[in-house]
Amino acid sequence: MAELKTMTLKILTKSNRGRYKITNELCKVPGVKNIVVDLEEQKMTVTGHYEQENLLKKVAKFKKLVQVWPSDPPPPPPQPDNPMPSIIELKVALHCPGCQRRVLAALCELRGVEKVDTDMEKQRVVVTGHVDPDSLLRKIAKTKKRAQIASVTHPPPPEAS
Repeated sequence: MAELKTMTLKILTKSNRGRYKITNELCKVPGVKNIVVDLEEQKMTVTGHYEQENLLKKVAKFKKLVQVWPSDPPPPPPQPDNPMPSIIELKVALHCPGCQRRVLAALCELRGVEKVDTDMEKQRVVVTGHVDPDSLLRKIAKTKKRAQIASVTHPPPPEAS
């Protein structure tokens, strides 16, 4: 008899319907005995006497909803030289609340962004965090908006007392 296998998957969707679809399809794989869904950590653990290839084929069908959990935990993000976050002011062409929402959502996805303020009247976006200004421009360009850096402020490091 085949050995008991366990595979951990990362859930990329927050919708119940998406999780239901994934669980329903994975239950159809021969040999799957148990599926445990952890909503807080957004992971799914599949156990049973299944063929790994068959399970991976099913996972591949839902690549936008689920992916194989990495075997090693991700390394912690590198600590910046300056513990104080940078303040980056961007000039962005914002025409409507929809533009404002798209830019805000895109910037909030970036790692290191702590705060995003948008001002549609002044056509300005202020980003606070440990993030590269060029990565902000690239992310905004994906929303099909034009942007340019207005100013970058690096606060001085705190003095040791």
